[in-house]
Amino acid sequence: MTRELREHARRPFTYWTRVLVAGALPLGCFWLVADLLTRPGMGGELFRRIHFALYCAVWVLVPIAASDCLSRERREGTLALLFLTPLKPVALVLAKVGAHAVQLMAALLAVAPVLMIPILLGGTNWLLVAWTVLVLANVAGWSLGLTVVASSVSRGSNRALTLAVVLESAGFVLFPWMVGALLGINSLSTWQQGYSQASYDFFTGFSLLATPGDDFVRATPLLFKPTQVIYVASTMTVISTAVFIFSLLFAGNRLRRNWRDTPASRVTQKMEQTFCRPIVGTKLLRRWMRRLLERNPLGWLERRQWSGRLVIWTWLAVVGSVYGFMLNNLQFFRRVAFVDQILAGLLLFSLATVAAGSFRRERETGVLELLLVSPLRVRQIINGRLLGIWGQFLPAIGLLLGIWLYLGSDWQGQTSPAPVGMGSLIVLYAVLPVAGLYFSLQCRSYLLALLLTLSSVLLLPDLLVGLLTLLTYAHQLDTVTERQLVTLIQIGVAGELYRSLHRKLEHRQFPILRNAR
Repeated sequence: MTRELREHARRPFTYWTRVLVAGALPLGCFWLVADLLTRPGMGGELFRRIHFALYCAVWVLVPIAASDCLSRERREGTLALLFLTPLKPVALVLAKVGAHAVQLMAALLAVAPVLMIPILLGGTNWLLVAWTVLVLANVAGWSLGLTVVASSVSRGSNRALTLAVVLESAGFVLFPWMVGALLGINSLSTWQQGYSQASYDFFTGFSLLATPGDDFVRATPLLFKPTQVIYVASTMTVISTAVFIFSLLFAGNRLRRNWRDTPASRVTQKMEQTFCRPIVGTKLLRRWMRRLLERNPLGWLERRQWSGRLVIWTWLAVVGSVYGFMLNNLQFFRRVAFVDQILAGLLLFSLATVAAGSFRRERETGVLELLLVSPLRVRQIINGRLLGIWGQFLPAIGLLLGIWLYLGSDWQGQTSPAPVGMGSLIVLYAVLPVAGLYFSLQCRSYLLALLLTLSSVLLLPDLLVGLLTLLTYAHQLDTVTERQLVTLIQIGVAGELYRSLHRKLEHRQFPILRNAR
């Protein structure tokens, strides 16, 4: 653990992460309720927003930061050297997890001074603060455990991150459902007909874990007995600890058996031939890939493997399946706005993750240097990569916008709430890859590139508009005008990043990564 901490202490990214967590998340939450802070007792609302941001940040940032902790040792050949020491496999896994746990705790402690603001504003008490600490500790155990399992199974960084995201998504659903099931509240007595008990358990547990606030402080002694609250908290902690310990043992056993690089087993080869080899429309696929190679070689690099093409059809299937399921739900028109926001947010986040890691792969393998000495011009390299990223998500974005337009009209005599933000979705779809490409070229760390991509496009424009409104006392601006100003700033930021990206590629001003495969 000391070795890991010393290695991380030499990285500027370790300290920049604390700055971003301590600055971006609280400022973003503070801006959401800035117009309500003049009211008495708004500390509870601000505390709830910060708690929700930290809850989601742990689930999102831990797999991005720690998914490569064990797989990187295998790729670089240092895992065999570590096994020559007296370290046991479980001790090695525990050291890796402990180092990342210390970093996570340091990042969360950086937010602690900001948490004093809602406490001073009123509306919170020691019960809410204790519940926040307990929930974040349990979520950290789940997230670190599932991430280290993914890192022990995979060898490549992309595969480890993908598996970690899949496991984190399962934990994100399973953990709140477990808490809701422990409460033991019957959905028929509180919800309208059309919801299952499992759905009710999930939403109850999620509201209790992710969004506690004034309602939690007032409702806890009324809805739940003190013994029930203690029972849920203790059982939740015991189960989270068991999941964490089981993950460590599984990862240690996996390292002990598979620390050598061996060829893929027959079962793995057979599964890849069965599920990953195209068997339908192969001529059409070859013709399409050949045409793509001739017209956009950089876009062909994004889709030359089945994993790159899988992104297109996976998101298309997710959007179609979710709305197909929701249209058969009796409560669809009460929840359509929530589904729109969740799907659009996840789709844009996936777009940002792909863009933030795009030029990083070329820097690791040395392909970027070969591209720069090829007959391709710098503008062709940038535009080709942008077209390739846009093409991966165009079918899903097009289907989502088409469904929004359809639901915005009168549907079978029922008025659906017209989805708002279609223009914002289109603008973000256009500017996110530009920011992602720039920071993927500039940053050595993938997590820092992703955080800067999201901050520059999502957080920075909102903060600039809020500062402009505050300095000019333009409180009479309506929501539409503020949205237009944010959109103009996003387009301006993307244009400046595109110009800077072109200049840096022309002058070869970017760090070179080696031995990352």
